[in-house]
Amino acid sequence: MQFTRVNGVNLAYYVTGTGFPVLIPEVPTPVIRGDADPLVPYVNGKILAERIRRARLVTLHGCGHLAMWEQPAGLSGALLDFLN
Repeated sequence: MQFTRVNGVNLAYYVTGTGFPVLIPEVPTPVIRGDADPLVPYVNGKILAERIRRARLVTLHGCGHLAMWEQPAGLSGALLDFLN
């Protein structure tokens, strides 16, 4: 992992096997995941939250891939908690 500063914000990044950099913000970041997602394994969200320095993992239990339709109140609540 490498670090750079852009517009006063520290960014961590790593270069993927394709040569494209993947930015990892160093700002408070919500990682909101459904634990019943059939498309993206739940563990991917856990890994992402571990790699983003100031991330917080929020799990929507019983939610699949489309939280905005499956659990709109849970998603909105998680976002409002983060913003407050």
